[in-house]
Amino acid sequence: MKRLLLALTLPTLLALLSLVTLVGAQAPATATKVYLPLMACPGCDGPGALPSPTPSPTPAPVDANAYEARIIQLVNEARVAVGCPAAIPNAVLMQATGDHSAYMAATSDYRHAGFGYYATYGYPSGLVLENIGGGDGPDYMFEGWMLSSLHKRNIEWCYPISDPSYSPAVRYEIGIGYAGGYWTLAIGTYTP
Repeated sequence: MKRLLLALTLPTLLALLSLVTLVGAQAPATATKVYLPLMACPGCDGPGALPSPTPSPTPAPVDANAYEARIIQLVNEARVAVGCPAAIPNAVLMQATGDHSAYMAATSDYRHAGFGYYATYGYPSGLVLENIGGGDGPDYMFEGWMLSSLHKRNIEWCYPISDPSYSPAVRYEIGIGYAGGYWTLAIGTYTP
């Protein structure tokens, strides 16, 4: 019965729609608008007539620790290649960069941590260089940083022997945080 009603009503509605279109084309600009009701016939074809939605594949969980370890490896390979010492992971910098990335992921407030941020975590050095970025995958993020001259300069920065600030006692430290597609990288100096 429902199918018959729908079959009889659909051609009638199409004819009405054509008529309204023709009348509307000839009517003045102040013509009255006519809205036709929408029709639905749930279950007309019986249960299961509507296709079941295909579930989306669940993305593999991200191992943030593995991502962060990979960035540290890539950064240190780049540093050593230009004659700088490898940067040593620092627990304070790791915590601070992780928190900043989590903040950006939670708020979508994409910006640098700001002057003095690392000091609030107790990092003793005033010199901390920071890169931030967005995107999944450590190799992708590292490549993006290396294609940017300013980000690359931060990664490859150290005091060369010819610099008056050079000291063999200076230790370069690194922190990297990943959360929800946001990255924060910090390289700081520490002199014991």
